[in-house]
Amino acid sequence: MSKAQNGMQRLHELLVTVEQRRYVKPTELNVGQFLKEWLQDYAQMNTRARTFERYASVVEHLILALGSIPLMSLRPQHIDKYHRDCLISGRRHGKGGLSPLTVKKHHRVLSEALKYAVRNGLIASNPAEIDLDKSTLSVVQSLQQLQSGEYVFAPPKSEKSRRQIALSPSLVILLWEHRLKQDHTWRFLGKLLLPTDLVFSHPDGRPLRPNSVTRAYKAIGESLGLKGIRLHDLRHAHASILLKQGVHPKIVQERLGHSSISTTLDIYSHLLPGMDKAAARRFEEGLQSVPDDVFAKMSPNLPKKEVLR
Repeated sequence: MSKAQNGMQRLHELLVTVEQRRYVKPTELNVGQFLKEWLQDYAQMNTRARTFERYASVVEHLILALGSIPLMSLRPQHIDKYHRDCLISGRRHGKGGLSPLTVKKHHRVLSEALKYAVRNGLIASNPAEIDLDKSTLSVVQSLQQLQSGEYVFAPPKSEKSRRQIALSPSLVILLWEHRLKQDHTWRFLGKLLLPTDLVFSHPDGRPLRPNSVTRAYKAIGESLGLKGIRLHDLRHAHASILLKQGVHPKIVQERLGHSSISTTLDIYSHLLPGMDKAAARRFEEGLQSVPDDVFAKMSPNLPKKEVLR
Protein backbone atom coordinates (compact mmCIF):
# COMPACT_ATOMS: atom_id res chain seq x y z
CA MET A 1 0.00 0.00 0.00
CA SER A 2 1.42 3.40 -1.01
CA LYS A 3 1.84 6.29 1.41
CA ALA A 4 -1.06 8.09 -0.26
CA GLN A 5 -3.34 5.06 0.05
CA ASN A 6 -2.27 4.56 3.65
CA GLY A 7 -3.00 8.21 4.38
CA MET A 8 -6.44 8.00 2.80
CA GLN A 9 -7.26 4.86 4.79
CA ARG A 10 -6.14 6.55 8.03
CA LEU A 11 -8.27 9.60 7.16
CA HIS A 12 -11.28 7.37 6.52
CA GLU A 13 -10.80 5.59 9.86
CA LEU A 14 -10.52 8.94 11.62
CA LEU A 15 -13.72 10.24 10.02
CA VAL A 16 -15.61 7.09 11.00
CA THR A 17 -14.29 7.40 14.54
CA VAL A 18 -15.40 11.02 14.81
CA GLU A 19 -18.80 10.19 13.31
CA GLN A 20 -19.31 7.47 15.92
CA ARG A 21 -18.24 9.94 18.64
CA ARG A 22 -15.28 7.78 19.63
CA TYR A 23 -12.56 10.28 18.76
CA VAL A 24 -9.92 10.76 21.44
CA LYS A 25 -7.14 13.27 21.50
CA PRO A 26 -3.77 11.64 20.66
CA THR A 27 -1.54 11.06 23.66
CA GLU A 28 2.12 10.10 24.03
CA LEU A 29 1.36 8.05 27.15
CA ASN A 30 2.68 4.49 26.91
CA VAL A 31 1.14 1.42 28.55
CA GLY A 32 3.64 1.41 31.42
CA GLN A 33 3.03 5.04 32.32
CA PHE A 34 -0.73 4.58 32.11
CA LEU A 35 -0.75 1.47 34.32
CA LYS A 36 1.27 3.24 36.99
CA GLU A 37 -1.14 6.17 36.94
CA TRP A 38 -4.14 3.79 37.01
CA LEU A 39 -2.73 2.03 40.08
CA GLN A 40 -2.17 5.30 41.93
CA ASP A 41 -5.20 7.30 40.80
CA TYR A 42 -7.85 4.58 40.65
CA ALA A 43 -6.93 1.14 41.99
CA GLN A 44 -5.41 2.36 45.24
CA MET A 45 -8.46 4.51 45.97
CA ASN A 46 -11.14 1.99 44.97
CA THR A 47 -9.90 -1.43 46.12
CA ARG A 48 -9.03 -3.09 49.40
CA ALA A 49 -5.40 -3.25 50.48
CA ARG A 50 -4.92 -6.95 49.59
CA THR A 51 -6.65 -6.51 46.24
CA PHE A 52 -4.43 -3.53 45.48
CA GLU A 53 -1.36 -5.63 46.30
CA ARG A 54 -2.47 -8.29 43.81
CA TYR A 55 -3.14 -5.64 41.17
CA ALA A 56 0.29 -4.10 41.73
CA SER A 57 1.96 -7.49 41.35
CA VAL A 58 0.14 -8.17 38.08
CA VAL A 59 0.94 -4.68 36.79
CA GLU A 60 4.65 -5.40 37.28
CA HIS A 61 4.32 -8.31 34.84
CA LEU A 62 2.29 -6.23 32.39
CA ILE A 63 4.74 -3.33 32.39
CA LEU A 64 7.73 -5.59 31.72
CA ALA A 65 6.04 -7.04 28.64
CA LEU A 66 3.83 -4.22 27.33
CA GLY A 67 5.07 -1.08 29.06
CA SER A 68 6.95 0.47 26.11
CA ILE A 69 3.98 0.24 23.69
CA PRO A 70 2.15 3.56 23.16
CA LEU A 71 -1.23 3.25 24.85
CA MET A 72 -3.11 4.22 21.68
CA SER A 73 -1.20 1.59 19.68
CA LEU A 74 -2.01 -1.34 21.98
CA ARG A 75 -3.76 -4.04 19.97
CA PRO A 76 -5.27 -7.50 20.70
CA GLN A 77 -2.22 -9.06 19.01
CA HIS A 78 0.05 -7.58 21.70
CA ILE A 79 -2.20 -8.97 24.42
CA ASP A 80 -2.39 -12.41 22.79
CA LYS A 81 1.41 -12.53 22.62
CA TYR A 82 1.58 -11.61 26.31
CA HIS A 83 -0.69 -14.58 27.09
CA ARG A 84 1.51 -16.96 25.10
CA ASP A 85 4.73 -15.71 26.66
CA CYS A 86 3.26 -16.00 30.17
CA LEU A 87 2.32 -19.62 29.57
CA ILE A 88 5.85 -20.43 28.47
CA SER A 89 8.03 -18.31 30.76
CA GLY A 90 5.81 -16.07 32.84
CA ARG A 91 7.25 -16.93 36.23
CA ARG A 92 9.87 -14.67 37.71
CA HIS A 93 13.53 -15.51 37.05
CA GLY A 94 12.54 -17.76 34.13
CA LYS A 95 11.30 -20.66 36.27
CA GLY A 96 8.60 -21.79 33.87
CA GLY A 97 5.18 -20.63 32.75
CA LEU A 98 2.10 -19.38 34.56
CA SER A 99 -1.10 -21.42 34.74
CA PRO A 100 -3.95 -20.56 32.33
CA LEU A 101 -6.06 -19.42 35.29
CA THR A 102 -3.33 -17.00 36.42
CA VAL A 103 -2.98 -15.66 32.87
CA LYS A 104 -6.72 -15.03 32.80
CA LYS A 105 -6.42 -13.07 36.07
CA HIS A 106 -3.70 -10.96 34.47
CA HIS A 107 -6.00 -10.34 31.53
CA ARG A 108 -8.81 -9.23 33.81
CA VAL A 109 -6.59 -6.67 35.54
CA LEU A 110 -5.44 -5.30 32.18
CA SER A 111 -9.00 -5.18 30.90
CA GLU A 112 -10.17 -3.30 34.01
CA ALA A 113 -7.38 -0.77 33.59
CA LEU A 114 -8.18 -0.25 29.91
CA LYS A 115 -11.87 0.25 30.72
CA TYR A 116 -10.72 3.14 32.91
CA ALA A 117 -8.71 4.48 29.96
CA VAL A 118 -11.82 4.37 27.75
CA ARG A 119 -13.95 6.15 30.36
CA ASN A 120 -11.37 8.89 30.63
CA GLY A 121 -11.03 9.41 26.89
CA LEU A 122 -7.48 8.08 26.57
CA ILE A 123 -8.41 5.36 24.06
CA ALA A 124 -11.50 4.83 21.91
CA SER A 125 -12.09 1.14 22.72
CA ASN A 126 -10.76 -1.61 24.96
CA PRO A 127 -8.44 -3.97 23.00
CA ALA A 128 -8.60 -6.51 25.85
CA GLU A 129 -12.38 -6.93 25.70
CA ILE A 130 -13.53 -10.14 23.93
CA ASP A 131 -16.51 -12.46 24.21
CA LEU A 132 -14.88 -14.53 26.95
CA ASP A 133 -14.32 -11.37 29.01
CA LYS A 134 -18.04 -10.69 28.75
CA SER A 135 -18.75 -14.37 29.50
CA THR A 136 -20.84 -14.78 26.36
CA LEU A 137 -20.99 -17.11 23.39
CA SER A 138 -22.30 -15.87 20.04
CA VAL A 139 -24.10 -18.38 17.79
CA VAL A 140 -23.69 -17.06 14.24
CA GLN A 141 -23.14 -20.12 12.01
CA SER A 142 -23.14 -23.91 11.91
CA LEU A 143 -20.66 -26.42 10.51
CA GLN A 144 -22.01 -29.20 8.29
CA GLN A 145 -20.35 -32.23 6.75
CA LEU A 146 -21.50 -33.17 3.25
CA GLN A 147 -21.73 -36.74 1.95
CA SER A 148 -18.52 -36.09 0.03
CA GLY A 149 -16.77 -35.51 3.34
CA GLU A 150 -16.37 -31.79 2.68
CA TYR A 151 -17.13 -29.36 5.49
CA VAL A 152 -19.12 -26.19 4.85
CA PHE A 153 -20.32 -23.33 7.04
CA ALA A 154 -24.00 -22.52 6.90
CA PRO A 155 -26.25 -19.98 8.61
CA PRO A 156 -28.30 -21.13 11.62
CA LYS A 157 -31.70 -22.70 10.96
CA SER A 158 -33.63 -19.55 11.79
CA GLU A 159 -33.19 -15.98 12.95
CA LYS A 160 -33.93 -17.13 16.51
CA SER A 161 -31.00 -19.51 16.21
CA ARG A 162 -28.70 -16.49 15.95
CA ARG A 163 -28.23 -15.59 19.57
CA GLN A 164 -25.87 -14.63 22.34
CA ILE A 165 -25.69 -16.94 25.35
CA ALA A 166 -24.36 -16.08 28.80
CA LEU A 167 -21.76 -18.56 30.07
CA SER A 168 -21.14 -19.71 33.63
CA PRO A 169 -17.88 -18.56 35.28
CA SER A 170 -16.46 -22.10 35.51
CA LEU A 171 -17.10 -22.68 31.80
CA VAL A 172 -15.42 -19.39 30.89
CA ILE A 173 -12.29 -20.46 32.78
CA LEU A 174 -12.25 -23.81 30.96
CA LEU A 175 -12.62 -22.11 27.57
CA TRP A 176 -9.83 -19.68 28.43
CA GLU A 177 -7.53 -22.56 29.36
CA HIS A 178 -8.43 -24.34 26.12
CA ARG A 179 -7.84 -21.24 24.01
CA LEU A 180 -4.43 -20.55 25.53
CA LYS A 181 -3.30 -24.19 25.17
CA GLN A 182 -4.61 -24.27 21.59
CA ASP A 183 -2.74 -21.08 20.73
CA HIS A 184 0.46 -22.50 22.27
CA THR A 185 0.11 -25.72 20.23
CA TRP A 186 -0.48 -23.86 17.00
CA ARG A 187 2.53 -21.62 17.62
CA PHE A 188 4.65 -24.72 18.12
CA LEU A 189 3.42 -25.95 14.71
CA GLY A 190 4.26 -22.62 13.11
CA LYS A 191 0.67 -21.38 12.78
CA LEU A 192 -1.21 -18.39 14.12
CA LEU A 193 -4.56 -18.87 15.86
CA LEU A 194 -7.03 -16.54 14.15
CA PRO A 195 -10.52 -15.42 15.27
CA THR A 196 -12.00 -17.38 12.35
CA ASP A 197 -10.45 -20.68 13.45
CA LEU A 198 -12.58 -23.34 15.11
CA VAL A 199 -12.64 -23.57 18.88
CA PHE A 200 -12.43 -27.38 18.74
CA SER A 201 -10.45 -28.95 15.92
CA HIS A 202 -7.53 -31.18 15.02
CA PRO A 203 -4.08 -29.68 15.71
CA ASP A 204 -3.82 -28.62 12.06
CA GLY A 205 -7.16 -26.82 12.19
CA ARG A 206 -9.28 -29.44 10.42
CA PRO A 207 -12.81 -29.87 11.83
CA LEU A 208 -13.59 -32.81 14.09
CA ARG A 209 -15.91 -35.39 12.56
CA PRO A 210 -19.32 -35.32 14.29
CA ASN A 211 -19.34 -39.07 14.87
CA SER A 212 -15.86 -38.95 16.45
CA VAL A 213 -17.13 -36.36 18.94
CA THR A 214 -20.14 -38.56 19.67
CA ARG A 215 -17.91 -41.61 20.25
CA ALA A 216 -15.61 -39.63 22.55
CA TYR A 217 -18.59 -38.39 24.55
CA LYS A 218 -20.00 -41.91 24.83
CA ALA A 219 -16.70 -43.26 26.12
CA ILE A 220 -16.43 -40.50 28.72
CA GLY A 221 -20.05 -40.97 29.78
CA GLU A 222 -19.66 -44.71 30.22
CA SER A 223 -16.51 -44.22 32.28
CA LEU A 224 -18.62 -42.05 34.62
CA GLY A 225 -21.48 -44.51 34.74
CA LEU A 226 -23.76 -42.42 32.47
CA LYS A 227 -24.82 -45.08 30.00
CA GLY A 228 -27.65 -44.41 27.57
CA ILE A 229 -27.39 -40.62 27.76
CA ARG A 230 -26.81 -39.16 24.32
CA LEU A 231 -24.79 -36.03 23.59
CA HIS A 232 -27.98 -34.21 22.52
CA ASP A 233 -29.57 -35.14 25.85
CA LEU A 234 -27.27 -32.62 27.54
CA ARG A 235 -29.24 -29.86 25.81
CA HIS A 236 -32.48 -31.18 27.33
CA ALA A 237 -30.82 -31.59 30.72
CA HIS A 238 -29.67 -27.97 30.59
CA ALA A 239 -33.18 -26.73 29.85
CA SER A 240 -34.77 -28.98 32.48
CA ILE A 241 -32.39 -27.85 35.22
CA LEU A 242 -33.03 -24.19 34.42
CA LEU A 243 -36.81 -24.63 34.45
CA LYS A 244 -36.75 -26.58 37.71
CA GLN A 245 -34.73 -23.77 39.27
CA GLY A 246 -37.45 -21.31 38.35
CA VAL A 247 -35.80 -19.66 35.34
CA HIS A 248 -38.45 -18.05 33.13
CA PRO A 249 -39.31 -20.18 30.06
CA LYS A 250 -38.64 -17.16 27.82
CA ILE A 251 -34.99 -17.17 28.90
CA VAL A 252 -34.77 -20.92 28.28
CA GLN A 253 -36.30 -20.43 24.83
CA GLU A 254 -33.68 -17.83 23.93
CA ARG A 255 -30.80 -19.97 25.21
CA LEU A 256 -31.99 -22.98 23.20
CA GLY A 257 -32.76 -20.95 20.08
CA HIS A 258 -36.37 -22.13 19.76
CA SER A 259 -38.42 -20.14 17.24
CA SER A 260 -41.14 -19.43 19.81
CA ILE A 261 -41.83 -19.90 23.50
CA SER A 262 -44.68 -22.27 22.64
CA THR A 263 -42.11 -24.73 21.26
CA THR A 264 -40.23 -24.64 24.55
CA LEU A 265 -43.42 -25.08 26.59
CA ASP A 266 -44.62 -27.97 24.40
CA ILE A 267 -41.36 -29.86 24.85
CA TYR A 268 -41.00 -29.24 28.58
CA SER A 269 -44.66 -29.13 29.62
CA HIS A 270 -44.12 -32.19 31.84
CA LEU A 271 -42.04 -29.99 34.14
CA LEU A 272 -44.69 -27.30 34.51
CA PRO A 273 -46.97 -28.94 37.15
CA GLY A 274 -44.14 -29.07 39.64
CA MET A 275 -43.15 -25.51 38.76
CA ASP A 276 -46.76 -24.38 39.29
CA LYS A 277 -46.79 -25.82 42.82
CA ALA A 278 -43.46 -24.19 43.58
CA ALA A 279 -44.83 -20.86 42.32
CA ALA A 280 -47.86 -21.18 44.62
CA ARG A 281 -45.61 -21.80 47.62
CA ARG A 282 -43.39 -18.84 46.76
CA PHE A 283 -46.46 -16.62 46.34
CA GLU A 284 -47.74 -17.58 49.79
CA GLU A 285 -44.33 -16.98 51.32
CA GLY A 286 -44.20 -13.62 49.58
CA LEU A 287 -47.54 -12.57 51.01
CA GLN A 288 -46.17 -12.80 54.53
CA SER A 289 -43.61 -10.07 53.85
CA VAL A 290 -45.77 -7.66 51.84
CA PRO A 291 -46.64 -4.46 53.79
CA ASP A 292 -50.37 -3.79 54.34
CA ASP A 293 -50.21 -0.44 52.59
CA VAL A 294 -49.45 -2.19 49.30
CA PHE A 295 -52.92 -3.73 49.31
CA ALA A 296 -54.46 -0.48 50.50
CA LYS A 297 -53.11 1.24 47.41
CA MET A 298 -54.59 -1.50 45.24
CA SER A 299 -58.03 -1.19 46.95
CA PRO A 300 -58.33 2.45 48.08
CA ASN A 301 -61.97 2.07 49.22
CA LEU A 302 -61.15 -0.51 51.88
CA PRO A 303 -59.64 0.23 55.27
CA LYS A 304 -56.00 -0.76 55.37
CA LYS A 305 -56.48 -3.59 57.92
CA GLU A 306 -59.51 -5.04 56.12
CA VAL A 307 -57.70 -5.77 52.90
CA LEU A 308 -57.46 -9.55 52.32
CA ARG A 309 -58.89 -10.19 55.80
